[in-house]
Amino acid sequence: MRKAVLLLVLITFCVAKLPGYNVDIQETSVSGLSAGAFMAAQFQVAFSSTIKSSTIVAGGPPNCAEGNLSTALTNCMNIPTSINVNTLVTKSKNQSTSKSIDPISNLQGKKVFLYSGSKDTVVKQGVVKATQKFFELLGANVSTKYDIASEHSYVTPSNGKACSFLGTPYINHCDYDTARVSLETAYGTINDAVPAVSANLIKFSQDSYVSSGMSMNSNGYVYVPTSCKNGAKCRLHVSFHGCQQTLEDIGTQYVTLTGLNEYAESNNIIVLYPQAKKSQLMPSNPNGCFDWWGYTDTLPTSLKYATKEGKQMKAIFQMITDLASGSKAEAQ
Repeated sequence: MRKAVLLLVLITFCVAKLPGYNVDIQETSVSGLSAGAFMAAQFQVAFSSTIKSSTIVAGGPPNCAEGNLSTALTNCMNIPTSINVNTLVTKSKNQSTSKSIDPISNLQGKKVFLYSGSKDTVVKQGVVKATQKFFELLGANVSTKYDIASEHSYVTPSNGKACSFLGTPYINHCDYDTARVSLETAYGTINDAVPAVSANLIKFSQDSYVSSGMSMNSNGYVYVPTSCKNGAKCRLHVSFHGCQQTLEDIGTQYVTLTGLNEYAESNNIIVLYPQAKKSQLMPSNPNGCFDWWGYTDTLPTSLKYATKEGKQMKAIFQMITDLASGSKAEAQ
């Protein structure tokens, strides 16, 4: 009981703004589950000058929804044959030409890992295979894992529900280490996991990064390994939760149970966990998803959600920039 109280005290300590660490911003990678995977995919494409690698767990290609919720819920989750990948590639190339995203040529050789459980009933495996085709057409170095009989979830070696379970917290144990594979996709062979340090999980205010109408929580979380706190050169990983994985839904389970923090501690990797929130009106986001269909855009004729000017995209990139603001390389 005493340990539980201490942990609660430690992780509820809140800083007003993200401090800067000795982070090489070019060593930033992203990952996400479901809506978070769609977000990770569009973040990789929009900020390809910075983002080194991405892991997409049960997510589709950028711009799939075309700003339409109905399309998002049908084509982009359940009807993969309706996804025109060539059209989406052309869309990204046009965005690159208009400079609303970074040069699309940056994706050449970028490492992308895709995971889809063979028993996923929420985002069909064919959707993830469309994402595979999208990145391959743009020259990315894509690896995949499609043969585990998992339901819709972030898969771990031991944390969460049974592998075939569908439901909260959408973290299932299937004797597979998604966290390790994600980080090794970005950084090569890494050290084994060690226990996470509770004092290193920091709650921070997102209020200075976001505004009303963005469906973002007032607070986010960041795990900062002891070595990074002490000035060591570190890398940065951003992990996007899925729908119904907000702090309102599952507390800090997504922040603490994926296994990322344990690898972060032993490998000098800071992990940023931005937090969306539920919103019933203006915008309509009742499940607390990150924006991959355009709910933050006020004009349907001018969709920015998947670009560098997308409200959530811009806010989270600023979080990354602030975390890397203590880079000794930049200071020289």
